[in-house]
Amino acid sequence: MNALLRPLKWKNRKNPQPEAELELDQFVESDRHFMYQDASRPLDSHTRSPIDSIPSEILEMIFLFTQTDMYSWEYEYRKWIYCAHVSRRWRRVSLSFKHLWTSVHTIWCHIAHTFIRRSGNAPLTLRIALRSDTSGLERQTVDLALMHIYRTRELHLHVEGVEELSQISSSFLQIGLQTPLEILDVRSGLLPLEFPPDIFNQARGSLLSLTVMNVCFPYPPAFLRSITRLHIIWYQRPGSLNLISFLDMLNCCTNLVKLEFCN
Repeated sequence: MNALLRPLKWKNRKNPQPEAELELDQFVESDRHFMYQDASRPLDSHTRSPIDSIPSEILEMIFLFTQTDMYSWEYEYRKWIYCAHVSRRWRRVSLSFKHLWTSVHTIWCHIAHTFIRRSGNAPLTLRIALRSDTSGLERQTVDLALMHIYRTRELHLHVEGVEELSQISSSFLQIGLQTPLEILDVRSGLLPLEFPPDIFNQARGSLLSLTVMNVCFPYPPAFLRSITRLHIIWYQRPGSLNLISFLDMLNCCTNLVKLEFCN
């Protein structure tokens, strides 16, 4: 599969910064510290304690509960991982529960690599940021994320140009979709962006929610027929918004239930 997908062509690409030189956040430090402490304990210290008698199903519910109401991309979201460091068994249960590791942001770099590996083949929620000042390690992380885009159920893209968007879209065509893409969020922070006509062809029919920021009208009609939620964010000057194109586009949204527009 890796041979099918070529890494993105990055501009001004520099050698990746060695991981040892990167500042590790508390998640990485805690995870490594736990593994070191656990490996250094004598075997007879791993006797079963009362807290290890909790059924695995209950532990999974505890892990999920600690994720509740936390924004997946923020550092606070990852604090649930400390629950996995209570004991060797708690850690083993967390590693076998693939759903816990499925929300991944490419700016996490080495942490994102860990999450993707631990998520197994579970459907992913991916957030990919493509910027001109992207670091070397983050570029490697984006390339890794694209190799797993075939199992992405929810995709959030922050791009600066249509070229990057087209390259990500072509990844779907090269690899195919194992998991139907249901949620797509595309944001352009600098200049208005236009959807290529063949954008995410394989996602048509499965897409339920579309969020766009500074993406020009119209959107591909076949891309809109299945969505039930459309959220449009437009931060450019009001005169650049074509009302007729907007109304024509809405006629294609035959299953639309909720429309949000922010200007």
